[in-house]
Amino acid sequence: MAPRLQRRHETSPRAERVILETEQEREIDPRSMLRPKVLAGVGAAVLVLLLLEVLFPRPVPGGRTALQVGQVAREDVVAPFDFDVLKSAEALRDERAMAEAGVVPVFRLDPAAQENARKRFGDFLTAVYRIRSGPERERQKLDMLGQLGAALSDTTRRVLLAPTRSKGVEERARQTLLSLHQKGVIGGEGAPPLVQDDTVILLRTDAETVARVRGFHSERDLPSIVRSEIAAGVSDPELRKATVEVVVPFATANVAYDERETDRRREAARRAVSEFAGRDFRKDEVIVHRGERVTEEHVDVLRSIAARRAEMPGAIGLAAGLPSAGRMLMAALLLGVLVLYVSVRKPKLLADGRSQGLFMVLVVLVMCGAALVKRVPNASEYLVPVAILSILASMLFDFEIAFVSTVTAVALAALYTEFALPFLFVSLIAGTVAAYSVRAVRHREDFYWSTMRIIAAYAGAIVVADVLLHNLNAGTFARCGWGGLNTLISMGVVVLTLPLFERGFVVTTDITLLELGDMNKPLLRKMAMTAPGTYHHSIVVGNLAEAAADAAGGNGLLARVGAYYHDIGKLVSPAYFVENQQGLEPAESKHTGIRPKVSSLVIRAHVRDGVDLARKERLPEPIIDFIREHHGTSLMEYFYSKAIEDAEDPEDVNEGDYRYPGPRPTSKESAIISLADTIEARARSIGESLTSRRIEAEIEEIIDKRVADHQLDDAELTLSDLVKIREAFFRVLVGMYHQRVRYPDQEEDEAAPEEP
Repeated sequence: MAPRLQRRHETSPRAERVILETEQEREIDPRSMLRPKVLAGVGAAVLVLLLLEVLFPRPVPGGRTALQVGQVAREDVVAPFDFDVLKSAEALRDERAMAEAGVVPVFRLDPAAQENARKRFGDFLTAVYRIRSGPERERQKLDMLGQLGAALSDTTRRVLLAPTRSKGVEERARQTLLSLHQKGVIGGEGAPPLVQDDTVILLRTDAETVARVRGFHSERDLPSIVRSEIAAGVSDPELRKATVEVVVPFATANVAYDERETDRRREAARRAVSEFAGRDFRKDEVIVHRGERVTEEHVDVLRSIAARRAEMPGAIGLAAGLPSAGRMLMAALLLGVLVLYVSVRKPKLLADGRSQGLFMVLVVLVMCGAALVKRVPNASEYLVPVAILSILASMLFDFEIAFVSTVTAVALAALYTEFALPFLFVSLIAGTVAAYSVRAVRHREDFYWSTMRIIAAYAGAIVVADVLLHNLNAGTFARCGWGGLNTLISMGVVVLTLPLFERGFVVTTDITLLELGDMNKPLLRKMAMTAPGTYHHSIVVGNLAEAAADAAGGNGLLARVGAYYHDIGKLVSPAYFVENQQGLEPAESKHTGIRPKVSSLVIRAHVRDGVDLARKERLPEPIIDFIREHHGTSLMEYFYSKAIEDAEDPEDVNEGDYRYPGPRPTSKESAIISLADTIEARARSIGESLTSRRIEAEIEEIIDKRVADHQLDDAELTLSDLVKIREAFFRVLVGMYHQRVRYPDQEEDEAAPEEP
């Protein structure tokens, strides 16, 4: 049997071609994906630019300076051309909302629903007649009536078996159904809440009418309506009950809410509202007189000028838009450089929509702070909250992304606020220190030390900037105070918003990982109680994975915590896994007596069960990836070999039935957990005969097998990383399975002769 098994493991020429094609595809994949990633970054940059134009508007057209409500005009502001005044955004929004509210809901009569109900009712009566006329005994007929799909009581069935009484029930039921559908039955989902006096529009095939809600029946009230109508015309209790039970299953809605038509009419009503306020200005007419206080009405007029100018072709419109266009172009170049950098250094990050959204939010958050500082009189430029972006980017991404993001955000803030060189210098220094100081934060109290470092960075950078500009004086202490206040505010915002960013953008920080690594977590406690073997296995895998990840430049904490949860799917059926069968004889195993293919399905299911349980417990996405990927598409060799041994023709055994569903590991940490999982299980299965030389051989064999099986192709591992991982695994396992000195009483017990 051994040669045949070996032959099935050999790679066929066709498989070699497939592998070669796959490798070629992997080689060209980064190039083919580069352009979409860059385009995605450009799209994100455009959105940021539009938001920045809103936060930092150019001076209001019609005057040389921007005018705000409450400000006193220093010169006459005159109309540069003829234009109509636009309504304010609030007034236009309110008028459109009123117009939209004036459109009543639209319902549509569905003749097909009525016809379908009539046909089903006719089929039901035909079936009743066939059963009633059949040769079966009464008891059989009663049972056959109960299988027609309607909930019929024994009384109703007996009535339907009596020809005379059944005819009365059928006629009354037909009249009731016709009456209900003629009046109309409102049903279906999505309809707005309605009361009896509300007005609706009813669309028929050839007409449109306006009606009150009270003129229709409600589908949810049909049972009570049917009982009321039948009770008024049928005195016999049995006939009344039978008629109700016959009618209710076929009384269905034939009037449905037409959401699309309603929305179309409401949108038309909104568009019908004019955006003009009914006022106009002529060229050279004074809008704001010199010395006059600017009001909301003045701002609306000036906004109308901007809107009109944007519509004007030719040199006037072009000249007015040049300053904004130049600023947007410079900002686009800054963001473009950042996108290109990330596309080379972190291509996966650029392709992730959540990461792009998170970066945009952080940039806009800083720019909102810069806009606020710009608008507040006498506010220091050192209050711009650059540290918020630096800290959050460092914790949610990494220091490299935090640094380049800080440089970009500071440059954008300087561009839009027109703050000078000292702002650039101080903000870059403080932001870089902020990003560096939190890159190893693992406890909440670490934020205090980071705060002190950032305050010191602000103070040192401000002093250096003042010395450089020959501006070192008493005001330096005030500027240092502004920097310290900025740090305290920024750190407070970070502490409050960090959990929101983690949840909202599905990002996992070291703090979250430490919380998940608490062995008193309910899920881990449950594993310790119901699957102690799996629990111990996961802890050992965690130690192996952490050591290997640290050695290979990965996130050791992420690897350790991910290892704790990688096998939680075994909690569904813990007894089917060998580590939880300690003390059982082979004949007592759950897999004894069942086919290898069935066993493989049970074992493979723990991956899917683990993902489902992780989502139910709301574990972070990286942990779920570890659960999904820790077996990759590897082969369950034991059950596969057993299936070949049991099969009459080994060629009939499909290897794919004994492989895990995948996907293969896609990160360095995921690949390390996959290797540690197998190596720990192999080491435990060897038992007391495990030596350091055997450990080294087993590690080498398992890693080589995974490489040959292409299980590590999608992970971020190099040959150098694999060497470091081997060494880390060996170091940890040798420490775990070192030889212990036997105690004297153990030696005596072994030396004692057996009793006869």
